[in-house]
Amino acid sequence: MNSSASRDRPRGFEPVDHTADIGLRAWGPTLEDLFAQAAIGMTNLLVDSGRIRQREERRVAVPAGDLEEVLVGWLQEILYLHEVGRFVASEFRVARAGSDGVEATLLGEPIDRERHAPRMDIKAATYHDLRIERTRGADGCERFETVIIFDV
Repeated sequence: MNSSASRDRPRGFEPVDHTADIGLRAWGPTLEDLFAQAAIGMTNLLVDSGRIRQREERRVAVPAGDLEEVLVGWLQEILYLHEVGRFVASEFRVARAGSDGVEATLLGEPIDRERHAPRMDIKAATYHDLRIERTRGADGCERFETVIIFDV
């Protein structure tokens, strides 16, 4: 698939009910889109991402592993930046995502508790029933999809 065709295909995320924690379904036409959507969705669980300004950037690299390990590592790195680095992002430019790791640039700003009121505290991204699959969306096009559970 060429990159212009993938740009026009649906991508997104939605919360998923879970008995004790919270889940998120994310999808996109490429692995890069899937990883970006998972990051956007998790950020929306943490704060109102509509209030995040893109004033600074951070580069993130996650080492190789199986796809699920790389996805958990990616989301854990974003949680670390949020909790320890006091940085919150609203745009995730994923240059590369796969079993050879992730390289991305995050656009956001230092956390301002007046504008970035916490919605919930996410302790960790988990491996609980985690799978990244190629599926066919409602539009009939193939896409990558995952459901990830967060420990809250």
